[in-house]
Amino acid sequence: MQFIENFLEVFVVLVAVIAIYFAIRVVSRVTLGLQRRAVLLLIGALAFFTLFELFEVARVMNLLRDVELLREFAETGFVVCLSIALYTISQSEHKEVDTLRRRANIDSLTSLYNNAYFRRAAQRRFEKAQAYYIPTALIIIDIDNFKTYNDSFGHEAGNTVLSFVAHILRDSVRADDIVARYGGDEFIIMMSDKLEYARTVAERIRFSVETQGIPTRNPQLS
Repeated sequence: MQFIENFLEVFVVLVAVIAIYFAIRVVSRVTLGLQRRAVLLLIGALAFFTLFELFEVARVMNLLRDVELLREFAETGFVVCLSIALYTISQSEHKEVDTLRRRANIDSLTSLYNNAYFRRAAQRRFEKAQAYYIPTALIIIDIDNFKTYNDSFGHEAGNTVLSFVAHILRDSVRADDIVARYGGDEFIIMMSDKLEYARTVAERIRFSVETQGIPTRNPQLS
């Protein structure tokens, strides 16, 4: 009976060591910060669990005396690491998954919504407009002679222009308006308002680009 108990304790230790080995291999593949931290905490919990079992083996085999305090320390470390790891995983679900979802909807250059998100959001907005008779307007914008500018000054200069225009668009609309990069040098704005208001916004954007898009007034466009 004693032999079986000793064997089981050693077997549990080996299983814990193998679990630590695979967890260490997994952590190198995890790119999300909170999830990586959670895996590291799980490794710590497994390490404390392994220590606890090793102290138990030492107690059963009479290799060490007075191991109760050490076992309590290892058990406490296991519980603390496991608890924090589970909490971190729950936080990762709320924060990092939401961040990834947002990145999938945002154009990386302009920080506006991308075409795919706009199509989904516009469909929902149109359905709501039809159901509740809400006026809806679209503003479609493209940059004059952008290809010529891009070919003459290079893609980096073209990217600066796109970011500059995107900044003006964000400053020219309301929080509930949908502003997206439609593709290339094309942008689109969807708003729940009448055509007259859309014309006012479009003119405001045109004027801002015309007056601010001058190298002497905007060094970024030099």
